[in-house]
Amino acid sequence: MKLATKSLLKIALLLATLQSTYVVWAQGSVDCKDEGHLGYICSLNNPEDLIQVEGSSWVITSNMGDKTWSGGGFYLVSTRDKSVRPLKPDLSGAKAAIYKDCPGPPEANKLQSHGLSVRNEGNGKHVVYSVNHGGRRSVEIYDLDVTGEPKLTWKGCAVAPAPLFFNSVAHLPNEGFVATVLANAEDPKAVERAIEGLPSGFVLEWSPAAGWTTVPGSELPGNNGIVASRDGKTLYVAGYTSQTVNKISRGRVPYSKQAVRIGFLVDNLRWTPDGKILAVGHVTQFSKIQECIRSDAVCPVTTGVAVVDPETMKAETLVVQPNTKNFGGGTSAIVVGEELWIGAFRAQRIGTIKLKDLPRF
Repeated sequence: MKLATKSLLKIALLLATLQSTYVVWAQGSVDCKDEGHLGYICSLNNPEDLIQVEGSSWVITSNMGDKTWSGGGFYLVSTRDKSVRPLKPDLSGAKAAIYKDCPGPPEANKLQSHGLSVRNEGNGKHVVYSVNHGGRRSVEIYDLDVTGEPKLTWKGCAVAPAPLFFNSVAHLPNEGFVATVLANAEDPKAVERAIEGLPSGFVLEWSPAAGWTTVPGSELPGNNGIVASRDGKTLYVAGYTSQTVNKISRGRVPYSKQAVRIGFLVDNLRWTPDGKILAVGHVTQFSKIQECIRSDAVCPVTTGVAVVDPETMKAETLVVQPNTKNFGGGTSAIVVGEELWIGAFRAQRIGTIKLKDLPRF
């Protein structure tokens, strides 16, 4: 089904070109000096999401491409020396049998990555799930081998049921995964509802047996970031324009749902080493984010970071970081060693803050 261009533009306004080679980028190639207590890891393009690859010295990040949703891909960042390398996926392999409905690999020159999830399979082997907007709306699945020189190999996909627009993804224990749907791209009122704090999207679950199904109780204003509990029985979902993190049961009838208000537009969610959830987003009005989406410049928006206790659903603000000339509009944060690393959808770097400078750590 062909989607209306005007509707797609509206959905794009809710979302937060570098060629891919295996060359390590030098940190000194750009102005990478600290700005106050905010340090930088440079030579990336729009690293909207980032995850530490468990049991390794790597962080994988997305590359959202430019304002036309092209020229994206992946990066690896060393946790040892903060060197950066674009990570080019091998798209030549055959798809895995469980992705039988996948039409084939994505087009290399259109590939773009947004939300990420990484499942550890042990012995240096991982599975990467990536929301893609380049050429098709889909979740693309890759094998990541970090036992030697890191290698990313495409293995399948699940194409979004048209006309739905994915944002984030989280893996489940059974080779399935869940993905947030920001809105229906053919619904002319979806964006207006989200801005008004009314449900505009939901969460879809994909499994090898059933394909796509809707998660009951997952309707939110601007569904954005998502993480799942280790047993897969509980989902934590960001409501972007409701400024909330929502705890939703999975596979339970009737479902349960609980929310905590964060106080800013909530983008991605990430687990901390001690089992809490980092919620990152934008301390601004939605109209300012619309301006950033339409530009390739650094987003001049204050970044908020909060920590949420998944049991009590209580939240505490950790960071209110005003934008600088080189960084703003943070979208994802993880704890790496003694630092907090923050990705952004419109910046050519990752921001870093020492944990000792934060109230909780």
